[in-house]
Amino acid sequence: MESEHSNTGINLDRHWRAALGWFSYTLTDKAREAGALLITYNGSDAGKSFSILVNDKLNANDALNGNRSNLLYTKQYVIPEDIRRSSKGSLIVKFKATGGKATGCIYEMELTVKHPHPVCG
Repeated sequence: MESEHSNTGINLDRHWRAALGWFSYTLTDKAREAGALLITYNGSDAGKSFSILVNDKLNANDALNGNRSNLLYTKQYVIPEDIRRSSKGSLIVKFKATGGKATGCIYEMELTVKHPHPVCG
């Protein structure tokens, strides 16, 4: 884990990390099969704007508006095949604050081999 201007805390008995700068994690995907990232946020997290990069390539821009009350929810981000194939077995996932706002509070992050069903993910 690496970071610049990040912080951590506990909410709903769960640990989270956020940043006014950025933070990153290196995830192992030796078989290069990861099809998506699953990231858990707090539904009341509002006024957040950030980019998600995978191996230094923009994967998504996101903003949280707090419209899901104070419940945790998980969102899916597809990992493009070209990033997966060129990964050499590891993926560096970086959350970078944008627009002068903080990143969302990240409660959990995991790689999944298959894309979750659209109704659930």
